[in-house]
Amino acid sequence: MILVADCLYCIPSHNALIQTFTELMHEESICIMIAPKRGYSLDTFIEQLRTIPNLTFTISESITEHIDKQMEMLKKMKSYKESEHKPYLISIRRS
Repeated sequence: MILVADCLYCIPSHNALIQTFTELMHEESICIMIAPKRGYSLDTFIEQLRTIPNLTFTISESITEHIDKQMEMLKKMKSYKESEHKPYLISIRRS
């Protein structure tokens, strides 16, 4: 299992990140990532993932019930910015 948190903000590093976890993964591995959109950074990463053969992935807006409740409270804060704070769960596997 590979865990990655909030590592997608630097778009130029996406290729190196993808290369690193694909080299580490075997058929039974899973890479779990949690990251906000940060503008178009998450979308750019997902588009890059789509080009990698033998990888499948899912994206979820709901992580756990507890985190979902915490996020609802954070949304009420003036400083809350969905693009910067709302976490997405990305699960990546070899296919």
